[in-house]
Amino acid sequence: RMSFIEQNLKALEDPELSARIKNAPESHRCRILEAKNGDSVPAWVDAEGNAHAFHSLFEPRREAHKLIQTNDAGFCVFLGLGGGFGPAAALQQNGTVIVLEYDSAALAELLHLKNYTDLFRDSRFCLLLDAEAPEIERTILERYQPALSGGLQVFPLRTRVALDPVPFNAAGSAIQRALDALSGDYSTQAFLGKKWFANIIRNVAHFEEQPWPEKPLETVAICAAGPSLDQHLPVLSKNRHQYFCIAVDTSLPALLHAGIEPDAVISIDAQHISYRHFIGASPQNVYLDLSAPSRSPCPHFFAGCHPLARYFSRNGLHLPEVDTSGGNVSYAAVSFAELLGASRIELYGADFSYPMGVL
Repeated sequence: RMSFIEQNLKALEDPELSARIKNAPESHRCRILEAKNGDSVPAWVDAEGNAHAFHSLFEPRREAHKLIQTNDAGFCVFLGLGGGFGPAAALQQNGTVIVLEYDSAALAELLHLKNYTDLFRDSRFCLLLDAEAPEIERTILERYQPALSGGLQVFPLRTRVALDPVPFNAAGSAIQRALDALSGDYSTQAFLGKKWFANIIRNVAHFEEQPWPEKPLETVAICAAGPSLDQHLPVLSKNRHQYFCIAVDTSLPALLHAGIEPDAVISIDAQHISYRHFIGASPQNVYLDLSAPSRSPCPHFFAGCHPLARYFSRNGLHLPEVDTSGGNVSYAAVSFAELLGASRIELYGADFSYPMGVL
């Protein structure tokens, strides 16, 4: 029969983490106490030999369930593994769990003393050992989806945190930074979500396949709406025949004013205010993200990074897929040029402003 440590490391399915735990120095600072209901409760043994339980010695499992239900959090970060009662309760409530630990020797001893395989095998469970702030922030940003998970709650295992307050306090700051970053992104999604969805459904309903430029292309000039575009307009006009010109929507008025008719105009903004850039212009080759409002009688559509747009592109519409994850139209234009097979891409005015206030 495999020992607890062998079962636990096998269930982790993380060779690097398992090796770190397996090679940790021996520790004799933990022991198991029995709660009144028979649960095995890990405890920390101090220099005088006194055992300090990580959990209640009455009914730790039931108390963990009560704690999770009271806080009603769908995404839980536990500072300290302990007996795993809290993470187990959160998973039973269909939550997502991250556990942070900062002592490989103590963690190895816990895995020698208690079976955690049910936790470790769950795909919603993540164990981070000795994680620095960037790894914590990255893990939360990758795993936490507020719209699906609901609230995020941090549960410190107080007896465990008191043993290593410095790294756990730093972890708390990293969690807060990740939440601050997510809150801004989530606010944007909440504001634009209905617009994205409505535009996609409307565009799919009126979709007509349009021909795309022949590829591969040689030199592609991408014209963004930064102030530096003005100084390049004379050169762009003089050498117009030497390249395929892609205008981002915000640069269209400046190009037309200079007498430059772009070969393609690209737009990804879901808001109708961007339509102002097309007022008084009738560009023929407008390329739109499926989540953008139509700005041309016969636009060419592509699928950006919105999941619904990608779903339609792979289930009947067969749309080209352009990387819009950069969040700005110039980034998307570069991906668009790469999709067309450009061998050389030149950027003009890509300093993210407006030339002389022209809209």
